[in-house]
Amino acid sequence: IVNADINSSAAIAGSKISGSFGKVLQVISTTSSTYTHPSTSWVDISSSSITITPSATSSKILYIYNTGGFADDAIQNCSLRLYRDSTVVLTSDRYGYMYTTTHVPFPIHYTFLDSPNTTSAVTYKMQAKEQQSGAWEINDSQTGVVMVMEIAG
Repeated sequence: IVNADINSSAAIAGSKISGSFGKVLQVISTTSSTYTHPSTSWVDISSSSITITPSATSSKILYIYNTGGFADDAIQNCSLRLYRDSTVVLTSDRYGYMYTTTHVPFPIHYTFLDSPNTTSAVTYKMQAKEQQSGAWEINDSQTGVVMVMEIAG
């Protein structure tokens, strides 16, 4: 169509679009400056816990965790895992692997899209552990931000 005569007030009516797939239904976020010092055993990251109540069983939950950390050891890495209530939904090994002999800051960004299939309250939390004994600190001199978004399914 080379020349189309479209009314300048023409629009697609919302009633003509069916479904609400991908629509953000709710957002919950919090911040914390409490730091966590992982060990060679799994420990809760104190600033990573958040609760959301999905409005539909078909909803997806997008979990986002952003903070900073420090490592102070020759070769150091940390594993992270995400829980939905008491169930591990994702584990990442060797997050933040580095070779250093000084106190080095680094970002921690963790994102996960979940399908909890419930309309009951769901709590997400992160845990961390060092792969070998060393000095790791999560949220040290940083403000951690955790956010969950309910996405219509």
